[in-house]
Amino acid sequence: MKNQAPLLLGLLLLTACGRATDPARDYQTAIELYREQKYARALARFEPLAQTLTNHPQLFHFIGVCHLHLGQTSEAVPPLRRAIEVQPDYTLARYHLGLALLELNQTSDAVAELRQVARAADAPEHALFDLGRAYLRMSAFAQAEQVFSQYLRTHSNSVEATYLLAWANLRRGDHASAHRLFQRVTELAPDTASAYLNLAILEQLHLNRPADARQHYRRYLELTDDSELKPAIEKQLAKLFAPPPPPASPSPTTAQPATAPSVQPTPPPASASPTTAPAPAPVAGATPPVPTPSTPPAPTPVTEPARKTRPPIPVTPPPSGDRNRAILAFNRGVQLQQTGPLSAAIAAYQEAIQLDPSFAAAHYNLAICYRANNQPERALEHYERALQAFPDYTDARFNYAILLQEQGYLDDAIVQLERIVAANPAYAPARLSLASLYAQNRATRQKAREHYQQYLRLDPNSPLARDIRRWLDQNR
Repeated sequence: MKNQAPLLLGLLLLTACGRATDPARDYQTAIELYREQKYARALARFEPLAQTLTNHPQLFHFIGVCHLHLGQTSEAVPPLRRAIEVQPDYTLARYHLGLALLELNQTSDAVAELRQVARAADAPEHALFDLGRAYLRMSAFAQAEQVFSQYLRTHSNSVEATYLLAWANLRRGDHASAHRLFQRVTELAPDTASAYLNLAILEQLHLNRPADARQHYRRYLELTDDSELKPAIEKQLAKLFAPPPPPASPSPTTAQPATAPSVQPTPPPASASPTTAPAPAPVAGATPPVPTPSTPPAPTPVTEPARKTRPPIPVTPPPSGDRNRAILAFNRGVQLQQTGPLSAAIAAYQEAIQLDPSFAAAHYNLAICYRANNQPERALEHYERALQAFPDYTDARFNYAILLQEQGYLDDAIVQLERIVAANPAYAPARLSLASLYAQNRATRQKAREHYQQYLRLDPNSPLARDIRRWLDQNR
């Protein structure tokens, strides 16, 4: 991108002809304040200049990025759009607009901007990484896999990109590739606890490697001794050491998948020159902790399921707030969720939500905490709010469906699971859960067969495969 500072300063001087050069001095002062990270004071100098200098893209870029640094994401969008309107090839302004839209959960628009940035000759170094994050946010796992793979060709030792590529593979049902990549994460960063947890879950539920699962569960506990997950993991270890179980019942049990990493790695900052507005501070914690990796209990077989129902999730998204301050509270909640007490984690997530009611990940984590605290109705409420804020949040929708099932909202659980497979037909855990629910009623056995068959196509080596095939033989 061309350096436009001399041009802008020259035009500022021209606008001041015959008068003191206050606008030029204000602009230079604003740049110095910006470099000193005094963004509010810099913004106070930049904004009056925009009233007369309406066609200078760099000025509007600075204004937009100052808003981003101050946590005013919504206010950043108009000046960034103005910068691009004046100069359509202003790549860095488009990049920051993409990041702002991503934070506002306008995922499709963010992807459109970041795709254009990634194709530009002067693309910021980490544009592909952020495009991959955007694809993950909209559950476009195949595209995310492609973008992260491309990014890793030039950043082969990036722990963050390797982790998120593993997650994309996991969500697509490619368990072998996900396992290989999580293993790579542990080689690059041996203390990444959540990588060991995902390795153990994959090895236990999908790869039939119990000895490796035991080793990785133990390593996870070594790194996070006080984790809220410790009782559940110890239960899994006991199960792995237990003798083989008796033959399965005719309807195979629904399995809980390995889901998103417990804390999303902080993206690396975008590079910037002294006369170009740098990227806003990277956002951590956009992906919530892994829900308890235990297998959800099979629903109690009944002849006629209870027809409990819940009201539909509101379609109007909640208002956005101060996302940067909310992220600080959110990250504190993640830490407290791992170290305890649980009540303190709940309070931190509640604070994050008060600061930004549209923060879907905070609602999701709060739901997990309430579920662990034996408050299922509160958990359901916050799963619903997470989905209201971000309807494409597949992890939230799946765990919401599992909790609906546990609480007897069987029809509602089916609706949520069917919505998942409609958007992502390769999401094997939802196929398995649907089959388990449909198998309870003779009238829906054919649907159960279809979902079991799809599940076996997606995960032919599942530990449940033999029991599922037996059920299929018995229910033709």
